[in-house]
Amino acid sequence: MTDLIQSADAYHLRELIQHDNKIFYVVPRYQREYTWGKNEWEKLLDDVLEDRSAETFLGTIICVNVTRGAAKGSKLELIDGQQRMTTLSLLLSAVWKKLADLGVPRELEDGDWDYEFGNLKRRLITDKQPRVQLQHQNSNNRDYEYLFERLGLLAKGSETQPKNWGNRRIAKAFKFFNSYLDDILATLETHEDKLRELFNILDSILDSVIVQIEVGSYEAAFVLFESLNNRGVPLSAIDLIKNNLLALATQEESGFKGNDQKPVTVEAAYAQWQRILNLLGDNPANQERFLRYYWNAFEPVKASDGTRNFATKSNLIRLYESYLKNGVRPFLENLEIGAEAYSAALGEPSELISQKATTAMKRLQRAQGAPGNVLLLYLIVNKDTLDLTDEELLTIVNQLTAFFVRRNITGRPSTSDLQRMFRDIVRQISGAARETRISEIVGDRLLKVSADDLLFREALSGPIYTDNADMTRFILASLAEANMTNESFSDLWARTSQQKRPYAWSIEHIFPQGDNIPESWVAMMGGAEQAQRALENHVHKLGNLTLTANNSSLGNRSFEAKKNHKNSSGHYIGFRNGLSINAPLVAIDQWDANRIIERTEMLVDDLVRMYSLESIAGAAGRP
Repeated sequence: MTDLIQSADAYHLRELIQHDNKIFYVVPRYQREYTWGKNEWEKLLDDVLEDRSAETFLGTIICVNVTRGAAKGSKLELIDGQQRMTTLSLLLSAVWKKLADLGVPRELEDGDWDYEFGNLKRRLITDKQPRVQLQHQNSNNRDYEYLFERLGLLAKGSETQPKNWGNRRIAKAFKFFNSYLDDILATLETHEDKLRELFNILDSILDSVIVQIEVGSYEAAFVLFESLNNRGVPLSAIDLIKNNLLALATQEESGFKGNDQKPVTVEAAYAQWQRILNLLGDNPANQERFLRYYWNAFEPVKASDGTRNFATKSNLIRLYESYLKNGVRPFLENLEIGAEAYSAALGEPSELISQKATTAMKRLQRAQGAPGNVLLLYLIVNKDTLDLTDEELLTIVNQLTAFFVRRNITGRPSTSDLQRMFRDIVRQISGAARETRISEIVGDRLLKVSADDLLFREALSGPIYTDNADMTRFILASLAEANMTNESFSDLWARTSQQKRPYAWSIEHIFPQGDNIPESWVAMMGGAEQAQRALENHVHKLGNLTLTANNSSLGNRSFEAKKNHKNSSGHYIGFRNGLSINAPLVAIDQWDANRIIERTEMLVDDLVRMYSLESIAGAAGRP
């Protein structure tokens, strides 16, 4: 494959987008539009900012050099890496805005701050053009350029704000990063402290490492892309730790003199390692996540100075290399116990916890509560030592679920704070008197950082579907499940074999979300103008959403048709499907913006009660 590649080098991001070069990263026309969402944005922030003392590897990009005349700068077409490069530019633009808003005075002792601020603009814009140039599908590039015009990075174009600009990914990504920086700055008092923090964040982003592979033709790019994604998968942290483990097992076995406990053979070590992976599942990301969570729950090794290391993606291999020095046998035995507990925390059937707790833990994972697994790992492994009853463990899982629903809907507290917070809770529990109720320790700590009702209501009342579709599905399912009986039970999480529709039950927009509004809906909404306003302002709000089976068959049908639609077997799959959240829809004949507003308010009230601060506290009457 080496003959396909013209160059392959690791660069810091600051080298790829130097202020004094004219290199443009261009997304080809055939590429999909920008699609990353909240999960990917949070993961990028977690990667880049979790451990600022270490360089972060952000993967590989593949480029074809399509430069035609060096005077106008070099153009590299992004065959792979457009989502990552676009997101990094949006994050940097949010940093630039905060610096611009604060003002970077020239007279500060840090004389290079003003210089770096000016350079940041030139990293984003060169020769009066965006450094990263998106394809034009669905106003994608125009949205991006309009953002830069709003920020003052680009001269204003002839067009006004693109229609529905705020509801698309480019605007939402910038808003997310801007809000993230707002949260950080709100904790700092002085102007200089805020500037220093922003420049530290900027340095962490620019110090991230990317491997840029350049090829000479599209044919070579596609061959390389296919190879990297299907055959040449780089070694993961799991692979490297396994290799170190087996190497050490080989050393112990070959050096055995018969005086101490017989070492674990290489074959036995490999078999036990496979048992651990079987407990964790096939997903490498989940396996790696377990290693981080396990370390942060138990911190098996202390540094020589007595301090403890916090596991991040960047230092994971180093930490486990030090852990392996204690020997293969304790390493594998402890890790297998942890993997059994982690599997239970994911909601897999286990003898370690009750069936009720298993069901509750599966629900917590559906609520995107994975960061809480640090705490659950510790509690499940030490359940007997802590005298933790099944009832109290169930209470704690429900506390975590309520906390994460509010957290994932509002974004408060920030992702970067969660792992350290749960590790601190573990430490507090380990040092507490045995008569102390663990649920009270957990509740008190979660309450201190939980979003208040005002913020929770505000987030629930907005375009929740576009903000977080997965959490939207969870809360709709929660509302429907709350009134189910054994007789009326429907498994709202039943899976299908379809990749595009993984669940048998899915989110249905009552008033259709497409740009081409059907005539029946135009009439019901009171005319074209009212229908367009409803589309722009209300279509993705909670009140316009519900759950139906096989919703691809409902599409743009009229309100009446959606109510009464049946499948080929004669079963109702529209709003008459038996779910309690759909019963009020069956009883009415009209649907308009006022109905959406009214239903949104009603469902928000239900959710604020269901996931109340009292439920996070874990005990009735606690503040």
